[in-house]
Amino acid sequence: MNENRMKSFTLVSLMVLTSLSALLLVMPTAAASNHTQSGVISGTETWSGSHTVTGSVEVAPGAKLIIQPGTTITMANGTFLHVRGNLCAADTSCGANGMGSNSSKVTFTWSDPSNWSARGNCYWLNNPSNGQPLYNADPSCYEGILIRDTIDVQQTKLNHLELKNAYGIPRFATDIGEVRYGALVFDGASPTSTGLLFEDINTSSVLIIDLASPHFVGGTFTVGVEERVESLLGQAIQAYGAGTPNNPVTMDSPVFTGTDSGCSSQDNGRHVVWAQKSFLNIDHGVVPSGDYYSLGTSALTPPM
Repeated sequence: MNENRMKSFTLVSLMVLTSLSALLLVMPTAAASNHTQSGVISGTETWSGSHTVTGSVEVAPGAKLIIQPGTTITMANGTFLHVRGNLCAADTSCGANGMGSNSSKVTFTWSDPSNWSARGNCYWLNNPSNGQPLYNADPSCYEGILIRDTIDVQQTKLNHLELKNAYGIPRFATDIGEVRYGALVFDGASPTSTGLLFEDINTSSVLIIDLASPHFVGGTFTVGVEERVESLLGQAIQAYGAGTPNNPVTMDSPVFTGTDSGCSSQDNGRHVVWAQKSFLNIDHGVVPSGDYYSLGTSALTPPM
């Protein structure tokens, strides 16, 4: 091989290597699929089919969890999903491959404890109202989904999401100075949720606090079924310091299921909605079964 041909070969090799390097630099990072079972999601991850979670999972700020329609997630006892980034559940507008429906829901199911007498995660949690532990020993305590005010409401959508057998997450409601529980907690977060469904929730289906003003389209919300600690029996919806006069919590055509205990003070019946220092707009709400529909000290805006 002469000198000129050698130089040409070398130049061609350099060009090929340079081109490959450029391709490597611009190649997008592939999103993980059904990867995280416990810990922190720091990038973009997609869950589909069947997925098992063995420990609590956090979606970090700026990260994103996409859950495809029809996905079933089995959560270990006493675990929760903490959404500080974005959660796109079965909605194409934020990245899912299809839209959720009644026949293609995203379902979270929490497992029963292996030892019912075990002490759960909430026992030593501090209660800011008195500086003492909560002393809630239930092994299932702290189950649910917590959505924080760091989300992007355009990238967080909950479309036909079902929560089953969740105990609820305790959160301090600043506006009343007390701890309340909810399986789905909106802590200052205001995304749109369509067709939510709750089954066998110990405390409340939804807890809304700290100026959160989520928009609910349809959905079925049920009161809690807690049997071990009567004081933790929750309404279907609890709201404390939620919404504003110009941006209330909005519920379009919700369905509420209450207790069948009776309406007198001795019957232990419960409201399906309880709101204090909050602004709610409930349009065409339905209570097909239950004792009564009432609200605590709150401010309501008329239907739009």
